[in-house]
Amino acid sequence: MLNPIKSPAGKRQGFFFGISVAEGITSFLIFFFLALFYFQPLLNPQLTLVGPDLALFFIPFRQMWVDMMLQGHFPLWEPFTSSGNPLFATLQGAVLYPLSFLFWFLDFFQAFNLNIILHYSLAGFFMYWLLRATDCSRTGSAFGALVFMFGGYLFSLRFYLSTLFPVVWSPLLILCFFGGWMRKDPRLAIASAIIAAFMLFAGGVETCYQIFAWLILFSLFPKILFPESCLPTLKNRLIYLGLFLAVFIGLSAIQLFPTQELVEHSLRSGKFRIEYASQWSLSTRDWLSLILLDPYGYIAFPRSPEDGQAWMQSQYMGVIPLTLAAVYLFKGGVRAWTLLLVITISCALALGAGSPLYELFFEYLPWFGSFRYPVKFILPLVLVLAIASAWGWDRFNKLPPSTRMKGGLLGISTLCMMGFGMIDFFFTDLTQWMSGAGFFRPNFNNPEINLGNIERLLGFAALFFLFLFFHLKYAGGKKFWAGAALFVFFLDIFFSNQGNYEVIKNQHYIKSPPVTRFLMADQSLFRVYVEHQSENIPEGDPKKRLFGGVKMYSTRFPVEFRNQNRVQQLGGWNVIGKKQSVTFRKVFYLLPNKERLHILRMANVKYIVHAGAEPLADLPLAFIESPAYREALEKNVEFPPPLLSVYENPGYLGRAFLSGNCMAIPDGPVLNSVLLIKKWDPEQFVFLPESPPDLPCVAVNDRDSSSFMVPDASFEKGEGAVRITQGKSAEGENNLAPGEYRLQVDSARKQFLVLSDSFYPGWEASVDGQQVTIHRANQAFRAIVMPAGKHEVEFRYRPKSFLYGAWISGVTLIAGIIFVSVSTRRRREAEGRKIRE
Repeated sequence: MLNPIKSPAGKRQGFFFGISVAEGITSFLIFFFLALFYFQPLLNPQLTLVGPDLALFFIPFRQMWVDMMLQGHFPLWEPFTSSGNPLFATLQGAVLYPLSFLFWFLDFFQAFNLNIILHYSLAGFFMYWLLRATDCSRTGSAFGALVFMFGGYLFSLRFYLSTLFPVVWSPLLILCFFGGWMRKDPRLAIASAIIAAFMLFAGGVETCYQIFAWLILFSLFPKILFPESCLPTLKNRLIYLGLFLAVFIGLSAIQLFPTQELVEHSLRSGKFRIEYASQWSLSTRDWLSLILLDPYGYIAFPRSPEDGQAWMQSQYMGVIPLTLAAVYLFKGGVRAWTLLLVITISCALALGAGSPLYELFFEYLPWFGSFRYPVKFILPLVLVLAIASAWGWDRFNKLPPSTRMKGGLLGISTLCMMGFGMIDFFFTDLTQWMSGAGFFRPNFNNPEINLGNIERLLGFAALFFLFLFFHLKYAGGKKFWAGAALFVFFLDIFFSNQGNYEVIKNQHYIKSPPVTRFLMADQSLFRVYVEHQSENIPEGDPKKRLFGGVKMYSTRFPVEFRNQNRVQQLGGWNVIGKKQSVTFRKVFYLLPNKERLHILRMANVKYIVHAGAEPLADLPLAFIESPAYREALEKNVEFPPPLLSVYENPGYLGRAFLSGNCMAIPDGPVLNSVLLIKKWDPEQFVFLPESPPDLPCVAVNDRDSSSFMVPDASFEKGEGAVRITQGKSAEGENNLAPGEYRLQVDSARKQFLVLSDSFYPGWEASVDGQQVTIHRANQAFRAIVMPAGKHEVEFRYRPKSFLYGAWISGVTLIAGIIFVSVSTRRRREAEGRKIRE
């Protein structure tokens, strides 16, 4: 792949490998302006990209942590979803990702749009840089860069920023890593580790995992890819690899440790079921979309997640790069066989459960079973095809222009032109035949669109191969015809998906619908529960609906305020859900609506949001959307959301309350059954996994859930007063961080203080400054033993995973700076001695 790059004078070039500083700046600016043109609607500050994942996960959580940082709080914890949830540990926020600094200086959506444009620019530039470092020509390098930058894979990733951002860095990581051990320069191992840490900070766990696997393989067996003359010894390669991995782990520890802690306490701990993990796998028919644009209508008619592979809307590269890649791979020697091996493994893993290799890796490879969406494993294929197409261009230019080759190119061009003409002439007849043969929605795109795209494919291919024919035939005009062929390919790849993305006005992401405004007008500290049934289509068939300006097609739809980070919710749409919180919600989903009130009362749920015409019996109606609002919505919106009503839960308990007694019941069916008993009074009993030594629980003799009953009113309720106080700065402003609670408690006796925030490692509690133990209460919440009398109580989120990770990352950063400084000084001294000698 990489060769030692030398200047014409025979001296090795510096850190920039195969390009000069001037070429680097020029090429980056070209790719930047191409990305600006590609995403030109984003230059309007009132518009931004639209997509379900953007609306639910990426934009809201980025807005959330940016707001916290601007208020002076590091975003470790957020109180808005799932009764409180780790925010920093959730990688999708990309809090530490260096390019997130744009949010500090620009309007949120301006920074968001610029980030999208900038990453597509970097994708082209980094691939160009990598190819130039392999002695690839400028034209060939531009060719491969365009394949990577504007191919269907990166186009699809505009929805999934936690994959897009790290994937963009992968060519630069490959360049620095292998360039470093070829040059025997350990500084580049550190540079590679920094790039890899950027990828992790951007959310790229799966990206790092699969790229690292190939880096390790080629470090152990480099002869299958690199010329033997430039290889360091096995010992040096292992030292270099170890330095890279050690620095990467050290630098990323600040993010890696909290994220791993969250995974261990989530549904992702251990292995998924293979059926669940392999959701959104490529099928064998999906490979057609590499050469034919949108044959199944993933772009033209967005599919439901339940409709098979819908994660990647496009794979389109076109026939041109695939042909050039075949030119290289056909007679490329050992290196070509190695690239074919990468392609084969990438394809097999992307097929998911349909591939024996995927099942083997799923069973035995560490961490593999905790990943979802096998389609993500297509990344090595995309990288290889981009690189091989560039190398194929250069190989083609070096082939002798034989008569046979000229005739072949002219023949292929003629056949493509004839095919184009035949389709155009018989277009109506072919459309009718395809409709009668079953080539229409939902299994395929509309016949008219598919025939148009086939014409498109044949037209560009005919021109490309014709220009290659002229390129071989007329020696005096080789550069002109080569440029014309490259321009034809540029038109194909650039305009294949350009314009196939949607943008909407920013106000759709930030405006508050009537229900949200009603909830925000209540200044008390409460939570909202959205009925599970209100976000699911009862029939189970996918439907279309509007969510915050985004058209969604699914069997499950969030209500309108789910992407508003101002409403504290019992549930929520989280990428990584806490296991105990999810289990708790699943338990009370088993009860009818009117029998859930005692649980919702305990969980600080004041309002219940209900979608549908059927009212909730026996509950006071607090708010209902006006008929005028609904009429206007239904008139102006293609897929209006359902009617929303808000009911009040009478007698809901505060965020913190006192409970008189406890029962020790381990997790399991008995606890689940007890929580469902309607006569359970949360102020009378709190359920703990085990009895605290300083306030023993009531003994439970009968563990049979069918006969278990909560003890009667002879057990006292919690007595006393609880008031949550707000922290005040010297200026009198609210200075309470999202991960803090301060309370004044007047307890009538020794009993339990229950906080209806989710239980999670890292929370500390103190009573009058003395640290006390936090117990997991009522399956998913928190409780402490509260002594009698008046006390100041404080809950603070100070996760050791973050603190230890920060220390390790800080030490690694300092050590890395010292190492690079010393190494650079020694190299300069050695070069100076050589010059003097």
